[in-house]
Order: sequence, then structure tokens, then C-alpha cells
Amino acid sequence: VYPNAQRPATLWYHDHMMDRTGRNIYMGLAGLYLLEDDDERALGLPEGPYDVPLLVQDRLFASGGSFQYKMVNHVGAKSGAMLVNGAPWPRLDVSTRPYRFRIVNGSNATPLRLALSSGDPMILIATDGGLLRTPIPCRQIPLAMAERVEVIIDFSRHSVGTDIVLQNLNTREVTGSISSEIMQF
Repeated sequence: VYPNAQRPATLWYHDHMMDRTGRNIYMGLAGLYLLEDDDERALGLPEGPYDVPLLVQDRLFASGGSFQYKMVNHVGAKSGAMLVNGAPWPRLDVSTRPYRFRIVNGSNATPLRLALSSGDPMILIATDGGLLRTPIPCRQIPLAMAERVEVIIDFSRHSVGTDIVLQNLNTREVTGSISSEIMQF
């Protein structure tokens, strides 16, 4: 039973079995859990189809298509494919308007540094503890494993048909041979 007696926030749930947490999360035992309240709803943030949760995870696929869990220096598994909500390198058709993205780095051992290929800022509105007092424009947002952020991305500056990619700017030295592309808008 979770009383939810805390500030609104983007949370996530995952397995905590002794000595198996990383592997079990890697294999898919994880998801998002959103807490909201009337005060947050009164802020006029994008909602409905314009409020999009994103669970970002890197994965390595075996030849048969299953996940392959390979530890790297006892740190955790690092891979080459980025998944968002279980789909590799997804595409989301967006309207020319602001969107709220609730992002969780559910990777096993891959820190991210989020940025948009257009160079536009993302407006950081929340972190692990919930909404910030003041929104912060950011061209890059570091996101460690299990860390959460909420951002507003305003697509109204771009004409229909423009492709914008949510990228991971971390170098190969930090992440291994992970793809720099997370998601296409």
C-alpha cells in the first residue's frame, strides 16, 4: 500500500531482489508511476496527449531478438540500442505546440546527457523531488541511472515536417558504444 502522501512527482518502480536488481530491470521489470495534485493541474502544464512519459533504457539484443545482459567491469550492463517505453529509437509525431515529457533514465549503467538536435532549450520543470520553484531553460541535461526529470519542449518554433532528435551527448568513454539518438520528433 502506497499512501502517496508526498509532492507530485514522476516516480518509477522496479524490482529490488538482492543481487538481481540490475538484471531484472534490464529484462523489463520497471515502469513509471505519476503523482499529481490539484495545485499542479492549476499550473496549466501540457496535459492529455501532450503529457508524455518516457522510460529511456539502453539494451543489447541477442541474435534471436531477446535482451542480452552483459556486465561491464562489474559496473552493470551497457549496450548499443536505446529504447523508449520498450521501443528502439522511436518516432513521435508532434504538433506545433509545447509538450511535457516526464523522463526516467532506466538504464542499468549508462548516464545520459540529453539535448535536442535543433539546439533548442528544454525547459526543466521538475526533478526527482517534484516540480521546481522556477523553470530552468537547459540546452543539456545530465541524467544518471534511475534519475528523473520533467521538461517542456516547445515545437511551435518549427514548421510541420521538421525532424528533431532527442540525443544523448555523452561520449563513448562515458557510455560505451551507445547510440547518440534516443528519439525522433
